This record gives sequence, structure tokens and C-alpha cells, in this order.
Amino acid sequence: MSKNISILVNALTECRSLSDLRIKRSLPGLVIVSVDVAHQQMPEGGFNCPVLKVYRSGIIIKITYPRSHEYYSRQDHPRKMKRFKLHWAKPDRRSSYLLINNTRELVNFIHDLGTPPYVALDTEFLSEKTYYPQLCLIQIAHGQHAAVIDTLGGIDLEPLIQFLRNPSIVKVFHAAEQDLVILWNDFKLALTPVFDTQVAGMVCGFGDQVSYAQLVKTFVKTRIDKSSQIVDWSKRPLRDRHLEYALADVTHLCPVYERLQSQINNQGRVSWVAEEMQELSDIKRFDFKPEVQARKLKLRNMTPRRMAVLYALVTWREEKAKIQNIPRGWVVKDLAIRDMVSNPPENLEDLNRVRGIGGTAQGKSGRDILRCIQLARELPLSECPPVPDTSRDAEINGNAIVLLRALLTHVCEKNNVAPKLIASKSDLEQMTLGNETRLSKGWRWDLFGELAAQLLKGKISLTLAQGKIGIIK
Repeated sequence: MSKNISILVNALTECRSLSDLRIKRSLPGLVIVSVDVAHQQMPEGGFNCPVLKVYRSGIIIKITYPRSHEYYSRQDHPRKMKRFKLHWAKPDRRSSYLLINNTRELVNFIHDLGTPPYVALDTEFLSEKTYYPQLCLIQIAHGQHAAVIDTLGGIDLEPLIQFLRNPSIVKVFHAAEQDLVILWNDFKLALTPVFDTQVAGMVCGFGDQVSYAQLVKTFVKTRIDKSSQIVDWSKRPLRDRHLEYALADVTHLCPVYERLQSQINNQGRVSWVAEEMQELSDIKRFDFKPEVQARKLKLRNMTPRRMAVLYALVTWREEKAKIQNIPRGWVVKDLAIRDMVSNPPENLEDLNRVRGIGGTAQGKSGRDILRCIQLARELPLSECPPVPDTSRDAEINGNAIVLLRALLTHVCEKNNVAPKLIASKSDLEQMTLGNETRLSKGWRWDLFGELAAQLLKGKISLTLAQGKIGIIK
């Protein structure tokens, strides 16, 4: 850091006046936050002291002209000023380039961004007490521009929304899933194109679900301070260290994206990433699907009639949670739904005996639950949801799974890619049953699926030599 500061100090131009402060060249890793002139009044006969604030790696550095016992009279030419003092300083909340809490500042910031090839984005939110996560901050950065946008300050975010709709700008996130859901729920903003550095990291061999901190450490040679990771982002005013943490989530993301993009291009895996990012941008993934919630409950001995009751209950719970904006579990716990599917209550007395039902059995909610169950039980059998077919689960060949896992390990080590990105346990199981999976097409088929199919047909075999797996054709 001291080397960069030295470069920065030397880069200060010769000035005709103290207000005419310029930088000769931009410096990697440094983001100019603000230039404040005449903030510090020197003694009589001295200059007003300009302050240059520079952001780097989550730290604000304040560089001032000489102070203390070193003064220069008004007759002294500024270009003779060679000595500087460096001070650690906290983020200046008045700077529109650090914390934005009004629409005018946001408009100015968007104007300064222009139309960059990409922007790094992140959000801070709370989701413990609501169905829809409460968006508290949006962080955005590109090049020398970086800002934390306070979404709870009554700011009109329409300029930002229109900016993000631009299809020529790549929207870069790390672990984008939750961020994309929030932006869709709050603004119906379906971002495209999207780039997820976690997925890209898996493509480049950084392992399953690589962390942001690991990528920053690898590419930026900086450690992320995680002390502000668990914070109530709705509290105001925001503390300085929380702002620094939030801003670092996007300022470091820019070089991480550029390095990953370079690796992907060099490895010829652009089409791999494009396929994954296209799937990530699909807003249909955000729709409520009762079969997904039903699957998570893992109920056994199901019949079509029980499936109808299950679908009715999880759908009612979902709508109730949306209307009241509370977590699903606050409406009805999973335990209670399991019990009601296995032993459907006939009346309020039965409902009160349901395990985990609590106060939900009382009043209108209790009557609504009984009505849902009654309608599901009256549904024609032909209209009941199908029971998931588990009849072939016993046909899954454990030995075949072991061989496929060994082949997957070999392919991933050879190609330096994360195993989880290529195939899940379910993918391998379905493949042994001869069912279509994501391994049956695209880059996954080219990399692994075709070899796996040949292995299952006995056209290739695996060997073990000196602790390493090999393929014999």
C-alpha cells in the first residue's frame, strides 16, 4: 500500500492554484472518492489546505498538503510543495461516491458511470422476519466509480433500474441467486446478461461453491474483513466499518471478474459459462412451485389424495406468507403440514391436536386450513397431483454410482473444474436408470456425459495406477 501511496503523491500535478488539483494518471487499485478544497484553514498568511481522499481495499486514506509547523505563504508557488502528511480517515458520508441517500446523487452517479462494459453489484438485506427479503443497500462499482446506495432513505431508484436494464452492460455478482430474487421481487427487474463469479470460479477449478473471500485472496491478494458479515443492515445511521465492508464487496469484485473472464477465455470455456449464466437469468426459476415445496417435506407412503392435500396446504401457506410478508414457518410449520397430510383433521378440535400447529388453528386461519383439506379430499382422483415415481429407486446400481463418481473425479481433475458444477448425486442416479438429465446435452455431455454413457455400457473401463484414475478404451 505504501508504494501505491508514494506513486499517488508523486502523481500530483503542478498546480497554478490549490483548487486546481489534478492526478496525472489513474492508479490500479485506487478509487478517487472526493477532492475537498479549503476544508482546513491554515494560520494567517497560509493556504487553505485541500484534502484528497483515496479509496483502496476497504480503507479510506486522506492525503493533505503540509500542515503542523510547515506553512507556505501565499506568495509561495504551490509547485514547490513537496512534502505531504498521510492520515487514516473514516469514510466521508457526504461523498456521493461512497454513500448515496438521495435521488439527485444517484442520478449524478449513474451519469458518471456512463455505459460501462460491466458493473459489479451486491445487495445487503434482512430476511429473518419477512417473506420478501428487506432490501437495505445496493452496492455498485466499475473502474474508479463505487457507491453504496441506501434503499431505505426514500430514494427513487428508477434511474438505477433503467441503467441496469441496459442489455449491453454485464451485471456481475458473486453467488447471485438471492440478489436476483430480491431485484425481481422488488422491481420486477430481470437482469441480463448476468455473470456469477462463484459459478465462474467453479468453471475455473476453484472447487464447489468457492467463496468471495477466496477469490479476492487469490486475485487481489487481499483478505476480506468478515467482522461485519452479520449485521442488521436496516439500522441507521450505518457505521463506517459497515460501509467499508459493503463497498469492498463490489470494488474487489471488479478485478475478480476481469481475471476470471480472462481465464475462461484462455481455457476456451466461454460457451460453458454462457450456458450457466443463461439459466441463472431465467425468471421462471423464481415462480412458486408446489411440487418443489412438497418434495422438500420428504413425506413417505403418499397417495394421489394425500398429494392433493399436501399441494393445497403448501399453496395456502405460500399465499398467506406473501400477504402477511412473514416467513412460511410463521404461518404453519413443516411439522404441522406433515401431520395434517398423514392424519387430515376433520374439525377444529382435531386441528388443535396437530403437532406444531400452535395458534394457527384459531380463528380464520384454522377455518381456511380445514377448507383447503376438505376441497383437496373432494377433488376427483384424476385431477390429483401424481405421486413421485420412486418404484425404480431400488434399481439404482450402487456399484455403477461408485464407478461414475470415480470417472467424475478423474474428469474434473484432468480439466480443472468443480465436480458439483458438472453433476449432482441425482444426475448420476438418474443416468444409471437411463433417464434424461442435464448430462445428456451441452458442454456437460461433451466433457463427462458421453464418457459416463460409455462406462455404463462397458465400452470403457477405469484403472488405478499410482493412486490416479485412468481410462482404458
